Amino acid sequence: MNLQDIRRAVQAHFAEGWGAETPIAWDNLAASPATARAPWVRLSLSGSAGRQVTLGVAGNRVFRRRGHVFVQIFTPLNTGPDRAATLADRAAALLEGAALDGIIFTAADIRQTGEDGQGWWLTMLAVPYQADSVV
Repeated sequence: MNLQDIRRAVQAHFAEGWGAETPIAWDNLAASPATARAPWVRLSLSGSAGRQVTLGVAGNRVFRRRGHVFVQIFTPLNTGPDRAATLADRAAALLEGAALDGIIFTAADIRQTGEDGQGWWLTMLAVPYQADSVV
């Protein structure tokens, strides 16, 4: 499974599960979530080095790719922690322990990073994943 396949599967899964909860900003696409001063999220993926897990002839070798899904949650500054925590818990519930299209997710790391300098309170999720492919 290549990074493009992983990205498409994760984006589809998150968009379907998240629904209309808040606007979602995607990697390298124009978005204007900040205009309404309502909560919004940004989803991005970061791959890391892959490795060969098994040896064998072509068609029987397993290659593993690992990475992280990042969900940045933006809530208006000075509105308290509850909405950010609720959205973080919801995002974690969508990804933690999920297995979709050959992608396995583990426990989310949730951090309240604080003010972003643009009038938003930022909460960050990092969810590790691994995806195996037979080549």
